[in-house]
Amino acid sequence: MINIEITKTQGSVGFRVELNAFTSSIIGENRNLKARFCRLGCEDYWEHDISPGVWVTFNTGYNTVCNIQLICDDEIVYEHKFDFLLYGSDLEKFFNLYCKINKNTKGIVVGSHDGTFGHWIFSVLDRETSAIMIEGSEEQYIKLKKLYGHLENCQLINEVVSKDGQDVVWYTGGFGYTDSIIPEVTNKFLKSNEINSEIKKTKTLNEIIENYKYEEYDWLHTDVEGYDAQLIMSLKYFPKLIIFENDHIKDNEDYNLLCEFLKSKNYVITDFDGDTLAIRN
Repeated sequence: MINIEITKTQGSVGFRVELNAFTSSIIGENRNLKARFCRLGCEDYWEHDISPGVWVTFNTGYNTVCNIQLICDDEIVYEHKFDFLLYGSDLEKFFNLYCKINKNTKGIVVGSHDGTFGHWIFSVLDRETSAIMIEGSEEQYIKLKKLYGHLENCQLINEVVSKDGQDVVWYTGGFGYTDSIIPEVTNKFLKSNEINSEIKKTKTLNEIIENYKYEEYDWLHTDVEGYDAQLIMSLKYFPKLIIFENDHIKDNEDYNLLCEFLKSKNYVITDFDGDTLAIRN
């Protein structure tokens, strides 16, 4: 009747919905039928008319999370929610199972962006773990508050985090996903006339940990556009599990330096596509 397929090509994910021709006997004539593809929160979506014997596809890019709704005459008649165990990456499966098995964990997300993607989102939204969520981009932070601001297991912070708490030049542009302390990262995705910069005050991650009495936390997730290594190596308090974006820091020596640093702290390193997992023995 209804077929839903997920395709992956070089990290990009596509969702395809097909209605069997036999469904015409159910739907009948003159019915307005649509397939809607929703990002997390269902406020950001794309929809297209669909009819029996026809299929539609939606490419989500690198944001793999997508809920699918079938709408008949403006009424939702079916909703297919994203299941991380079926469609998630190996790292998403690992992290979410970690939070399900280890009850009442608490963690820190640095670079939470707008909260519509990340290995941690389902565990946080399902209240299986508590989290301090830190985002430097004001535009992304506003969206983050809409999705997570009502959750009692979340503390949201709009701050730029640095290794030493000194003022930094903050490079911004586009939709805020590549805002960074590292200009080379922003330059990868935007033209020079699309990039803005300003001096920003910062806080250290250690300062935030101490202010929130989070010295004993279980996990850390960083996605800070090339600043991950410097940030993690500045830590005073280390959790059981660390996930960090490795894309940008593999462009220089930061990745090797960070891995050696973590190994010296008794972490075991496992590399995934775009991210690295470190687990302390």
